[in-house]
Amino acid sequence: MLIDDIIINLLIILFIYLIFYAIYFAFYVYMATKKSQIGSEQKYIAPDLPGNIIVIIYANTANHSIIQLINSLKNQKYPKENYQIHVLFDNVNDDITRIIEDTDGIKVWRINKGFEMGKDEAISWLLEKLISFRNVNAFVFLDSNRYVYDNFLSEINTSLFSSDIVVPAKEYIVEKGDIIALVKNHVIRYINRIFNTSRAVLKLITPIDSGAVAIKQEVLEMIKCVEFENKKSEYIYTLFLANRKYYPIFAPNVITKMKYEDENYLKVKDKLLILKYGFSNIFNTGFKTWEFLTTFFKPSSLVVILLYIGFFSFLYNFEVKNMFFYDIKYIFTGALITLGIFIISLFIVTKDKISPFLLILSPIYRILEIIFSPNKNRKKMKKKEKSQEPDIKGFGENVQITDGINVLNCSIEIKNTGNGKKVVFRHKNKKTESGEYPSAREAINEINDKLNENGLKLLVCSCCTHFGFKPNTDISKQKGLCSCIERMTGDVQPETKLLNYCEYFQAFSELKNMVEFPKDNNNNNK
Repeated sequence: MLIDDIIINLLIILFIYLIFYAIYFAFYVYMATKKSQIGSEQKYIAPDLPGNIIVIIYANTANHSIIQLINSLKNQKYPKENYQIHVLFDNVNDDITRIIEDTDGIKVWRINKGFEMGKDEAISWLLEKLISFRNVNAFVFLDSNRYVYDNFLSEINTSLFSSDIVVPAKEYIVEKGDIIALVKNHVIRYINRIFNTSRAVLKLITPIDSGAVAIKQEVLEMIKCVEFENKKSEYIYTLFLANRKYYPIFAPNVITKMKYEDENYLKVKDKLLILKYGFSNIFNTGFKTWEFLTTFFKPSSLVVILLYIGFFSFLYNFEVKNMFFYDIKYIFTGALITLGIFIISLFIVTKDKISPFLLILSPIYRILEIIFSPNKNRKKMKKKEKSQEPDIKGFGENVQITDGINVLNCSIEIKNTGNGKKVVFRHKNKKTESGEYPSAREAINEINDKLNENGLKLLVCSCCTHFGFKPNTDISKQKGLCSCIERMTGDVQPETKLLNYCEYFQAFSELKNMVEFPKDNNNNNK
């Protein structure tokens, strides 16, 4: 029967998938034994050549964890003259922020717009002010909920000798009596020791974690942007950097800690969008990018266990004559080999005091979590969504409109969507949204057209005749050049942004005697 053939073919594909995973697993376990090779050449040079580092801590809430983080950074085993600490508060104003402001050696930046700007845009705003600092070798980005050890910056400095972008190891904070945190921490430490360390030995790509990452200044000057909006954007930013030959590399000796409740995970939809982005550029990328995309197909330990249980159950209840592994011994051999590789890996992690018992508890806990808590998690997410007004999140700028007589204050937000950019315009209690466009300028122009229908005019550079994007630049970004003669210095056009405004603003409707040049082979709209 057709349905039987489909099931059998599917089982064959899944079994081959498990065979490849066993080979993949064995290779990574072998490479994990080479950990001593990481930074072996740099660890003797780095202490004598400390780089100048700027640490940026992003905080959208204020609690005592940020005080602990700042104290740890101030007490680093690293020359004090070689690093600065900057704290960026995004719509946060309470007693803790004032305590930090009064702390010596800390530079505090505040963004108070009445709503949260968001990590991506807030850090981009601060980077514009700091990127041109002289003699800066690297920027370290930390979330306020992280904990670091006193050798954090010295290990970062060592890792930067061999990598342009350093991704620290992440572990979980375990409080006394918290068995869930204990189990999860042992699992993530095992993944770091076996899989991520092996990738570091091979110089393979590790996804950026915006909660703790170090990027060389020369890379940021070349790229001129960060994408720290959410977990999905971090992966896309990783691919964006890799396509330009800047590879984020895992650093097992650089450790940060956080609460497991603060961890963010990719949704299935996010993974599909990341794969779509990655494979759309696959022919213009190298082996490392291709290999990184294949990691999305790596099964978890729970999936491997369930697949083998499914195989044993199926072959125990059904006799399959035409299957190349109709004998259950083939399945048993595959499961035994995978188990053997896992046992060998346990010997490797013994020095790291990772408990095999807690690792075995992990898939059991995960099954119980799936069975008993999905509805609870959904309710928590719905409650969180209701408690937060999504329209006051993201990038916000105060702008102005005019009716020809009066100038009125309003605001604009530029949001990243799955298909590009979207603009939300607010004036008093009224909100106007644009559609989704490849660039923010197109979305702003739609808003301007809607305002024009009501006799209003949006006073921003995007709607000004003098605005133009830089040659050979990404139009999805928000920077451009102003061609206004009064603002130019000789032939040099000053930089501006889509939402800026100046006294020389001129709307397209104000232009007179316009001449359109025809296109030909020698003049392509120049």
